[in-house]
Amino acid sequence: LGLQNLQFVLNKNDIDGIYIFDLAFSENNENIFLTFQLSNSRSRGIASYFGSYNLKTKRFYQASLKFPWSLNPYYMAYSPKRNEAYCVGGYDTLYIVDTKNYLLKEKIALTGKVNGPSELLIRKDDKVLFISCYDSDFVIAIDLDTRAILKKIILPHPYLLLEP
Repeated sequence: LGLQNLQFVLNKNDIDGIYIFDLAFSENNENIFLTFQLSNSRSRGIASYFGSYNLKTKRFYQASLKFPWSLNPYYMAYSPKRNEAYCVGGYDTLYIVDTKNYLLKEKIALTGKVNGPSELLIRKDDKVLFISCYDSDFVIAIDLDTRAILKKIILPHPYLLLEP
């Protein structure tokens, strides 16, 4: 990423610093979509955020939408075909973000998910999103067309890591 190179520093004297939780490159690789919190615990107990960093202009954009603050990171999956980012923090809600307009499109309750981090993976055809839950013994499959929970895939023990 080059963010350690002084030319790419987002934060001078820790005034506008952020802690990045997860990121995804846009389809054209011009933007990096980010889930983050403000540095020095400035957003602790308040909110978590979504934004982007433009690699051409070297400008950071913080969207006006906010997620509930979470001690666990907001992990993310990105669909360039749908222009959507999918984010889950430590709670039981999936947030769907319109990455063109930086607006919250939808919230989906993840019934049965306990508090803790969740990894996300989109099936290659962009039709199903899988969400694993660190302290839950299932993986949730969401139909991205209908926004319905297709299935809870029961596992013998909690599972966090999802790989394509």
